[in-house]
Amino acid sequence: MAFGEDEPNVTTAEGADIFALSTEASGPARITDFDHAEDQILVYYGGDTAPTFSELTVTPKRNGTMVELAGAPLATVDGVRPCELTPESFVFLPLSQRAQMTRRRWLN
Repeated sequence: MAFGEDEPNVTTAEGADIFALSTEASGPARITDFDHAEDQILVYYGGDTAPTFSELTVTPKRNGTMVELAGAPLATVDGVRPCELTPESFVFLPLSQRAQMTRRRWLN
């Protein structure tokens, strides 16, 4: 699991990865090696209701795609076209679960 809220540029090793982003991050992350066939983007959100894929805005940018939620930029995903990001590409969890996932990261 790579945490894009901590680092502005996120690159991982080969294999299936989860890129964790937050709606409360100071700015968008840059995901440099997202594989739409096996990776996922985990979005931590505030509030009581989980967002859905249809609430995301995915727009083409030079060499990739910008992902936004409620007008706030979450990430630029390099080398991926908007049509390659599907509902299966995203997982939404409340911010209250972020600490639990961070602890788990260190246990694996």
